[in-house]
Amino acid sequence: MLLSCNSSALNLGSVNDLFAGRWEWWDDDLSLAAFRAARSTYACTYRRKEYGTPALRKVLEEVSDPESQDVAFLFVDQAHADEFDGLVKLAAHHFGTDTQLISLIGAGVIGEQRELDVPNQASLSLMTGKLPKGGKVEVVNPNNVDTTEDGDYLLFVDPWANIEPVLNKFDASSSVLAGGISCPVSQDEGTIAYMDQVLLPGSSIAVKFSGTVGLQTVVAQGCRPIGRKALTITKVEKGQIITELDGKPALQVLQEETKNAKPEDHELIQSGLLCGIASSDGEGDYLSRQIAGFVPGIGGIIIATPSLKEGDKFCFQVRDAGTAEQDLKWMVERAKTARMVNGNCRPMAALQISCVARGRGFFGVPNMDITNVMEMLPGDNPVVAGFFANGEIGSVGISLGSASREEKPSHLHGFTTVVAMIYEKSSQSVDEGAAGAKDEFLDAWG
Repeated sequence: MLLSCNSSALNLGSVNDLFAGRWEWWDDDLSLAAFRAARSTYACTYRRKEYGTPALRKVLEEVSDPESQDVAFLFVDQAHADEFDGLVKLAAHHFGTDTQLISLIGAGVIGEQRELDVPNQASLSLMTGKLPKGGKVEVVNPNNVDTTEDGDYLLFVDPWANIEPVLNKFDASSSVLAGGISCPVSQDEGTIAYMDQVLLPGSSIAVKFSGTVGLQTVVAQGCRPIGRKALTITKVEKGQIITELDGKPALQVLQEETKNAKPEDHELIQSGLLCGIASSDGEGDYLSRQIAGFVPGIGGIIIATPSLKEGDKFCFQVRDAGTAEQDLKWMVERAKTARMVNGNCRPMAALQISCVARGRGFFGVPNMDITNVMEMLPGDNPVVAGFFANGEIGSVGISLGSASREEKPSHLHGFTTVVAMIYEKSSQSVDEGAAGAKDEFLDAWG
């Protein structure tokens, strides 16, 4: 449970009137650049091949005016697990009590246009920033979230936390929920921290954005169907055992589909067969799920989800790097279009949570996902940070969060990349006297 370490020491109050300034970014040489059309500050810096306190000190030195930063996300990889508590305390001391600091251990980290996912190579990434006037950020207990209130949420959990009740709260909410699961080295050590406190195993933490600030999310699943895409579940038992597809025994249908698969699909099937369940949003997006086992006596297929219903659309799927790349590109374009259709949503920065099964090991080259994620934000140096996760959280497809008033349930995913873009809900560029800023900003979208 959140705050189980020492709740009296943690301040869960809102932070108001944050993030005024400009975009900032540190490049390879850690020199400062700026995107002049934006008015809100986010920065990201990183270190690799350096361990522990010296690496973090160098990163912290690059943060200009640390006491004025209002929120910070520190991501470290598993090579730093033994020093996590010390790193958290060092960062918290550097920023002070006015900065909302959230820290997490991942299987790798993301920052400065890179995905740092080389095994056993130490890396850490820090993103800091300020919100625009009228923006609010709060760190809250996920179990106490009131989804009837305005706000969008980031959710960070470890593998032993029970997040199903939290996900259920958002089924009929227009608030968006996005995040991921940390990557512990040991069951005995915490992997999530708030301010200077490492939370106990089994913890979760939610970061609420509200007021003039919201989240737009993208979930790119990276799987493609084999065989028929629009099978119908005609009989299901215990919510997760499919016994009939299109009126036939489910195992029989599986055998037919794999037998008739294209030759190039057979190797992918052997490396891991998945399935897709049609989402309820009407957009044609499928929720990818693992096949957990079989029940030959009833011709059943066990799916790793407890909520299957008769009438749901279904397909068998395989993981494919080319499809994964194209899916994320398509989702990014949809996200940019949705922002324009729904009004002035001014992007500030983005958090990227990618499955440990993606990255260079999946695509064969580094930085594939982040190269596409950066296209969601304007400017030459978009600010993106994040980590490689044990599981990813988000709505299927895209969501513009509470600003869209659209109800889209969030799910726990595998093999996906989830992007949570932080944006300002209303444009004030003309009021600020920046006559050409709005047009330049829109032009940056392409």
